Amino acid sequence: MPRSRATPLLGRRAALRGYVALARGLDLDAARLLNAQGLRVDALEPDAWSPVDAMARVLGSSARSSGRDDFGLLLSKRRRLSTLGPLSLLLHEEPDVASAVQLLHRNAASYNQALSFSTVHADVLTTIEVTLSLGDDVDPGSARQALELAVAAYLRILRELCAPGWRPFQVQLPHDPPCDVRTHHSVLDTVIVFDAARAAVVLRRDDLDLELQADPQRRAYARRFLDLLRLDSQDAGITGAVHTLIRTRLPSGRCSAELVARDLGMDRRTLHRQLEREGTTFSTVLDEVRAALAEERLRDPHYTVTQVSEALGFAAPSAMSRWFTRRYGCSPTQWRDRLEAAPARATGSTA
Repeated sequence: MPRSRATPLLGRRAALRGYVALARGLDLDAARLLNAQGLRVDALEPDAWSPVDAMARVLGSSARSSGRDDFGLLLSKRRRLSTLGPLSLLLHEEPDVASAVQLLHRNAASYNQALSFSTVHADVLTTIEVTLSLGDDVDPGSARQALELAVAAYLRILRELCAPGWRPFQVQLPHDPPCDVRTHHSVLDTVIVFDAARAAVVLRRDDLDLELQADPQRRAYARRFLDLLRLDSQDAGITGAVHTLIRTRLPSGRCSAELVARDLGMDRRTLHRQLEREGTTFSTVLDEVRAALAEERLRDPHYTVTQVSEALGFAAPSAMSRWFTRRYGCSPTQWRDRLEAAPARATGSTA
């Protein structure tokens, strides 16, 4: 869905995981195609961020240069749940597919600010609409590749969460079919409706009740992530590791001292003692992380106050508003309004 905007929406570069290998396998000059959009082969760290529009144009130019209008789908085959970054650590704690999907949808901006989902329930089917908000200067071919990658990657995540052999009821794509649909049928592996009103994955409602399947890759990613944090805490103190884990856990709403201590391989009392030695407490670090994240998100007009509240782990926007008012002396909306008014006053004073 194209739109104009002043500030670019960002996504984790993990969205291009496997791009260089795929491009070279199709005899493309990966470096040149990336450089054309301000990206570099040696700077595709998965946890770094880049404009989503730029990554979409890389996909579009790669599809045109290779003559493969299934380029986005080919790239999706190289995606894994760990592409989501720290969010993937929380999914295995969810009891069923419905809970995991809700977590993914609420926190889409933690891995792609341009991506959003909406869910429509019918009698026996659930339709999950996938929206990718690209700038109006992104050409249709690039938008098509980016959207197909987003839909296929989302479907791949669902398959990793569900039982082996699981298939959706249907996939809908809002554009005409390619000349050769074999890759589409192979990757999506279900009924495909082209020229649909929107992009969507259609599930049977019972699918949402499925218990999550154990995922060795996800658990391996979690172990590596936590092991690194533990090593960092040994070298540089526990506070930084707690800070990182709180920021990771906040969106799920499960961010107690007990859970963070477990992640670090210790009990709650040991965690409190170590934090006390460093002159702080768990509540203080939690408050600091929330404050930094609140200011970061409220400065970004793409986030609503409700979305900021969810990112901070509050059960409701009213709870966040009370916390915010105690800390800042005003509501989140008032804080944002003052921030927006300040540049306007500065501009007026120099006119």
